[in-house]
Amino acid sequence: MPSDASAPEASAATEQDSSAARQAETPAEKQADASAVRQAETPAEKQADAGAARQAEIRAWNEAEKSSAGQAETRAAGGPESSAVSEPETSAASEGERSASTSAQSSGGAMESSAAHRVEPTDAGHASVLLEAVLDWLQPRGNVGFRAVDATLGSGGHSFGLLERSSPDGQLVGLDADAAAIERTRLRLQPFAGRFTLIQRNFRHLDELELEPVDAIVFDLGLSSVQLDASGRGFSFRYEESLDMRFDSDSGGPTAADLLNGLPEAELERIFRDYGEERKSRRLAHMIARRRNNTAYHHTQELVETVIQALGPQRGRIHPATRAFQALRIAVNDELSALEKGLDAAVRLLRPGGRIAVISFHSLEDRIVKWRFRGWADDGLLQVLTRRPQQPDEEEVERNPRARSAKLRVAERVAA
Repeated sequence: MPSDASAPEASAATEQDSSAARQAETPAEKQADASAVRQAETPAEKQADAGAARQAEIRAWNEAEKSSAGQAETRAAGGPESSAVSEPETSAASEGERSASTSAQSSGGAMESSAAHRVEPTDAGHASVLLEAVLDWLQPRGNVGFRAVDATLGSGGHSFGLLERSSPDGQLVGLDADAAAIERTRLRLQPFAGRFTLIQRNFRHLDELELEPVDAIVFDLGLSSVQLDASGRGFSFRYEESLDMRFDSDSGGPTAADLLNGLPEAELERIFRDYGEERKSRRLAHMIARRRNNTAYHHTQELVETVIQALGPQRGRIHPATRAFQALRIAVNDELSALEKGLDAAVRLLRPGGRIAVISFHSLEDRIVKWRFRGWADDGLLQVLTRRPQQPDEEEVERNPRARSAKLRVAERVAA
């Protein structure tokens, strides 16, 4: 969107009209205009993953607890992300286990990169977390055969930035377990037709794709706002939806409702304790088991009611259902195991000098990334570039409260 600034008006009457029009703008419109100006001036979409929150976090949401209950999420989730955010809505973002793949390689010429690295406007309601930082770390560039993998497409913000900065010849492979995310991103990336391939697959299967070595890999473990707000799969406790929570609804795996209605009480307690870091996990599991003896769980608000009965009403910014929703989403999608397998495959896929960037949204995800990176550094495979995780600045958090809990870690593959 072009800047709102205009040349001085020719007449006093015109100037008064212009001033009145600006005053009539709502705060939201002014903020959107300001954001658009920033996007036009910088190479990166400043946004709102975080992701993570990837998120019940997306994320434990130890960090997420700093987010507002209505907006905090992830790691997904779950991103991703996720770091307890007020909603488990953002944790490991794009996961699932579907093997069907879809190629989005369209024919067409390469798009020339503008001097300012113009950034595509974000999808309504969603902007990729820490986009500018990710692009700066991964260093996409043109005319060098640059190749990248976006392991969590979401709404395609990171993919767009990587392709734009690597014009005219950079190539990208994008993965997401969510079929809707594949279609959204395919449309968004049309300016780069012929330079990308999109595959509907959980990144846990990255090593099965037999890809050529790449220069950059990004994981954004938080669920996109589109996935959270319009999925119909029960990721958020703010909407009355079916308790599904699968990233890939066609995977055939158990839903959140299946777990709530079928798992032993002790197993539910473990899930809430380990994946949600819920201090009253035993009481919550007991209340769920007692209710399901009379009425099975099918919809999100049924679970919210039980959580409030077990834990009490909301006090402060974090909704009491945040951790329960996060924990169930992680369990349904086996997110932590998927992250470990995806990271293992990604490191092997990097060329010497290639870089990997991971945005997490809750402490569970960040802990895995931190220790995996540290272990590979000790083995001489990686050099960790972020001594401490990079987090969104105040400006980005103000624009996108869900980004508050996001943590970015970056490492570089060492020559063998």
